[in-house]
Amino acid sequence: MVDPNRIPSKPTPISDEVKCVKIIGPLINGKPVQFGSAKVQHRFRAKELLKIIGDEDEVITSIHTTSKAEIRILEHAPAKKDGQLYIQILGSDLQVQIAEFLIKEAIKEGYTEPLIPTPLMPTPIFKLAINIELDQVEPFMGTNGINILKIESESKTWIEVDTLERKVKVYGQKEEDIFKAKLMINDQLGQVNKELKVRSNGAAKEVGSSEQLGKMDIDSGIEESSEQLGKMNIDSGIEESDDDSGTSTKKKIA
Repeated sequence: MVDPNRIPSKPTPISDEVKCVKIIGPLINGKPVQFGSAKVQHRFRAKELLKIIGDEDEVITSIHTTSKAEIRILEHAPAKKDGQLYIQILGSDLQVQIAEFLIKEAIKEGYTEPLIPTPLMPTPIFKLAINIELDQVEPFMGTNGINILKIESESKTWIEVDTLERKVKVYGQKEEDIFKAKLMINDQLGQVNKELKVRSNGAAKEVGSSEQLGKMDIDSGIEESSEQLGKMNIDSGIEESDDDSGTSTKKKIA
């Protein structure tokens, strides 16, 4: 079953909307040389850019040196909105394959099996946005985003939580991947709602108990004050007097 809410994005050709972020390859007269007609284009998440390039271009330089492929990193306006960039690889089939492999391995750095998100996706992808409340965000994401990582790894999608728009945004290369992610997200949000309800009920009970305890303390204080006041009234209504025999007696004063 295909999700009716999907928002498929169409492939966009390289055009004026594209800005070159980085090109690495052999230079002739200051211009990059294209190795041939073979060309592969992917999108990747901008947050992984440093893994591909390195602090001082050492990673991308190493990939180029090993593969002999020309590598271009491009900023495409629509993709940039989604926090994604394009990467082009030019060269022979073998050069492109080697470069692709090394780029994927670089992106996977820092992740541990089996929780490894898809490193690269094609430029045409499917998108879906799911509503989320602000109080759901933290428990939905989990510690260090572990819940999102699980969903990404199992559904082969990318997930971004936009707190400004209050949306969970899903990106995938197949409709079935998007649909699987949607089911997992809704299931996770259902668990979050149950947890929030339990916390809310627990907090309400705690407040109720505190109020009841405070009332009991006040009532107890009133009782003690009443008893003390009664005792004072009784004592003040009695005075001591001596009769003629010298015996001390007590009589009630009207």
